[in-house]
Order: sequence, then C-alpha cells, then structure tokens
Amino acid sequence: MVRSKRMMETDEQGIKRQFMPITHYSAVLGLKDFLDGNFFQADFDRVMGMLLEHYERVSKEIDSKAQEIEDYTSQKIIEFDEKIVETGTKLSSIEKELQETQEIIEQNDIPTREEVSANVINQVIGKENAKINITLDYQNK
Repeated sequence: MVRSKRMMETDEQGIKRQFMPITHYSAVLGLKDFLDGNFFQADFDRVMGMLLEHYERVSKEIDSKAQEIEDYTSQKIIEFDEKIVETGTKLSSIEKELQETQEIIEQNDIPTREEVSANVINQVIGKENAKINITLDYQNK
C-alpha cells in the first residue's frame, strides 16, 4: 500500500494550500510543459481522435433514437387514421339506420311519445282543457 502525505504550499498570494506530492508534481509538470509550449501534435491528434470517436458514437445513438421515435409516431398516426376511417364508416351506417327508421315511422304513421300522451289524455277526459282534482293526502281517506 502506498502512503502519501499531504503537504502544505504557499502560493504567490500568500494562501496556504494542501496538495498530494504525486498529483501536484504531475500537474505542475504538465502545466509547465503546456505553458512553455513543449507539447506534441500527436497528443492533440490522439485527444481529437478520441473526441471524434465519442462524437460519432453519440451521434449514431441519437440518430437511432430519433429514428425509433419517428417510426413509433408514424405507426401511431397510421393507427389513428385507420380508427378515424373506421369510426366514419360506423357513423355513416348508424345514420343510414336512423334514416331508415325515420322512413318507417313516417310510412306507418307511428305517433311520437308526446303525441301518444296527448291522445291518452284526450281519450280519457274527452277534451283538451280540463280540471283534474288530485288528492295527495290519503291518511284520512
């Protein structure tokens, strides 16, 4: 097991900071090389290659997901269109049945509910206007 000791360092502004020697050493050397201009094009090419590879992989994944979403929505739109056509067909058949029923009612002179109620009252009473006494208190009767 490697043991590392935390060390204290004072920066240019007088602030004391802790650091790990290994991390600090490599970070300082890398930064110093970068600031001095001692870096190689191969390092950038390697990093750019990794970034391009990651970009292409993520781009393909996004395109794949977008295609899945497009296929799903297209399928749902087709299903809804079919349901709309089916509903329209059912509605037209119901309208046709209603029209046929209306024609049968008109041909056979079948009275409506309101006409039947009015006829019953006219037959029982014998006139259009009449007084009817209705007793609602049946306790004393």
